[in-house]
Amino acid sequence: MIEDDWDRELSEGGHMFYRVTKHNFDQDRYDDILAWGETVRSTIEGIDGLLFVDTFVSAPGEGFIVGGWESEEAFNTASEAIASVFADMAQFLTSEPHTYTGTVDLAYGRNRAAAGIPS
Repeated sequence: MIEDDWDRELSEGGHMFYRVTKHNFDQDRYDDILAWGETVRSTIEGIDGLLFVDTFVSAPGEGFIVGGWESEEAFNTASEAIASVFADMAQFLTSEPHTYTGTVDLAYGRNRAAAGIPS
């Protein structure tokens, strides 16, 4: 693919977009965080353009949130809704979260199509 094709596809929203957030949290409130997560489930699932959100704990008091979006445009359009959820989540955090974003360059996996994940 030549550079011009890449730019055209991005502008048309042709590439999946990710946001990864690393955060530190109060380990003693882990059960409270899980319960809070259930209270915002319908809000998160109702955000247009959001394909999925996965979370995991990488060490005691440290976790990651991975969000997959239809496109960068969809992510940008939903920025207010995202900010609202993260503002509410701040009650559990012990430091500022760090976020990383980008478009998918390469995608692998046997079951991506069955799961509805673009490749």
